[in-house]
Amino acid sequence: MDILNLVSSTIASTTNSVTYECVLTNNWSGANHPFDYARVSNSAHWSSPVLASHNSLYEMWAPEMLASPGVENIAETGSTGTLKSELNAAMNSGTVADFSVGINQFNNRDPPQEFDEIFLSNEYPLLSTISMVAPSPDWFTGLSSFSPIDEANQVWYDSFEIASYPFDAGTETGNTYSTGNPAEDPPMEIFELTIDTVPNNGILLDESGTEVLPVAVWTCELKSSTCIDDASLRFRRKRRRRRRVNCQWVGRKKTRKRCKRNWKGKTLADFCPVTCDNCE
Repeated sequence: MDILNLVSSTIASTTNSVTYECVLTNNWSGANHPFDYARVSNSAHWSSPVLASHNSLYEMWAPEMLASPGVENIAETGSTGTLKSELNAAMNSGTVADFSVGINQFNNRDPPQEFDEIFLSNEYPLLSTISMVAPSPDWFTGLSSFSPIDEANQVWYDSFEIASYPFDAGTETGNTYSTGNPAEDPPMEIFELTIDTVPNNGILLDESGTEVLPVAVWTCELKSSTCIDDASLRFRRKRRRRRRVNCQWVGRKKTRKRCKRNWKGKTLADFCPVTCDNCE
């Protein structure tokens, strides 16, 4: 992916959950990807995109991993049912916080697509997206575990814009814009379609035949934030066998005194703004 623009906010990522509103803009066209595009120009579209917020224990897709059944179904047919089931199971296990599903977006007639707001927090700081290059054997695009946090300042980005490239899910054979091809046996790992990996016919290369240009742009803007205690807060008390304590301990007896204590260069009120009645 290519990061086109990042704008930092002043909202702390450790003590605020946020919602983002995202937009998918098409960049897959006859001008950017001329080989065989004219044949499908009236039908070329993005299947219903799926966006999910999650933690590091969940991975929707990534290069060099095998596609899950849900990712395979999206990449081959655009069907979101299996991936939604996988996401619901991941929500039950505590690795996914939220997800949003869009609609088919046709290149020749539809404007950029806006999605329902999606929730992220310090417990679920990653965003992944996926949509099928349709029609195609098993090609798709999206973001893989992107973190919209300015790590240097520990704040959420107010907005970000990312260009994404086409990937092959490694589950179906085929070298042009077609569906229903034989399965890849055995399945291959997911890989990016570049000048070195596109089919020999050069599909998806630019007019010069020297590179694969991005096929989509994802733009997200921060819409709201909610003050929360830092659920990741874990430190050891110096007494009582160095027990690990958190905001619940801070909120017990003599709360005001504990809130003023310093830890890692900040007061505990900075880590526990809700408990310490310190939300702005």
